[in-house]
Amino acid sequence: MAALDDPRLSQAGLLKFWRERRAIAAPLKTLGLRPMAPERAASSFSGGNQQKLVLARGLMRPVSVHIFDEPTVGIDVGAKSEVYRLMKSLVENGAAILLSSSELPELVHLTNRVYVMREGRIVAELKADGITEATVLRHYFDAETGATEAA
Repeated sequence: MAALDDPRLSQAGLLKFWRERRAIAAPLKTLGLRPMAPERAASSFSGGNQQKLVLARGLMRPVSVHIFDEPTVGIDVGAKSEVYRLMKSLVENGAAILLSSSELPELVHLTNRVYVMREGRIVAELKADGITEATVLRHYFDAETGATEAA
């Protein structure tokens, strides 16, 4: 099955094939999908390019809030850089991003606010300069031992 025909990635079948192809062309180019062949089977792409394909689908319609759930898991360093550039570009153009990540460097370098969660509840809120790997870990493990403090 071609990547563009995958029903899990389709916009509920609302767009005709040719409109969908045109709509996804710009996001694919922005993300640097290699090789630029969206008619190929999604499973034939590398893990990084499969992730880019999913991200491109999410960029087909302009929205003001984007949700990224572990967007760089299983992709190489080069693909991660492209995802990071995309996220920064979205923010520079006025969008908000909600990022769920277990990669501490992503949280430290890409965010201006971090909510540390443990067992389904927020145990700390860190803002801008207070976001370091050490503070995230400290709040997480303090919550585990019950020694929480105001962030």
